[in-house]
Amino acid sequence: MPLLADDPDPAEPERLRLEVARTADRLRTMSLVRLGAPLPAGSSRAGAALALAQELADAAARLAGRPRRLLPALPEPSAGDVLAVCGLDLAEEAAARAGEPAAQEACRAAVTALVALRRVL
Repeated sequence: MPLLADDPDPAEPERLRLEVARTADRLRTMSLVRLGAPLPAGSSRAGAALALAQELADAAARLAGRPRRLLPALPEPSAGDVLAVCGLDLAEEAAARAGEPAAQEACRAAVTALVALRRVL
């Protein structure tokens, strides 16, 4: 693999895994003060990450044909880990349905949302 390889296509589960890792790592390295600080939209950085984690969990449930379940209310320092678990669950569901339009669209939407979140962090 070349040192500066291009990122995989946003419709691919591998790209979703990459963006999940990048965003979760960014959250995990933030101080508690920064995690709790508000974003321009009003919620804290951790709150925005936990809201995105819920969206990723919902997308994984849709792909798997399962009902939506609410994530438990967790403390702000867990935001990176919760996002990682939910994002990787979605990537796994998408990989199991490789090539299906719904899986590709779920990957694309999740990658877009993860990159957008990372930009405001």
